[in-house]
Amino acid sequence: MKNALQNNIKLAVFLLATSLISTHAYCQKTKGFSGMLEYSVSLKDTNLNVFNKESSMIIYTNDTISRMENFTGQLGKQVTIRHMELNKSYLLIEVSDTA
Repeated sequence: MKNALQNNIKLAVFLLATSLISTHAYCQKTKGFSGMLEYSVSLKDTNLNVFNKESSMIIYTNDTISRMENFTGQLGKQVTIRHMELNKSYLLIEVSDTA
C-alpha cells in the first residue's frame, strides 16, 4: 500500500513537471515591438504604365500605434495615425491655400 502511494505521488509529480515544462516551452516572450518601414510608391494602370512619378511612404510602428506618412503631388502630405487596440484611425491632410 505504501509503495503504491509512493508510485502514485511520483507519477503525479512527473505529470505536473512535464505539463509545466511543455507549457513554458511554447510560450512566446512578450517584448515590445517598434520599427520603421520606408517604401517608394507609384501609381500604375493594368498595363503597368506609370501615371505619376514615385512618391515615398514611411510607416512608423510600435505595439499598438502605427503612423503612416505619405506624400503625393496631387494630394500633398497625408499622415494616418492608427491605434490598433482601439481600432481607431486619424487622417491628417496638409493642404495649401489656393486663394
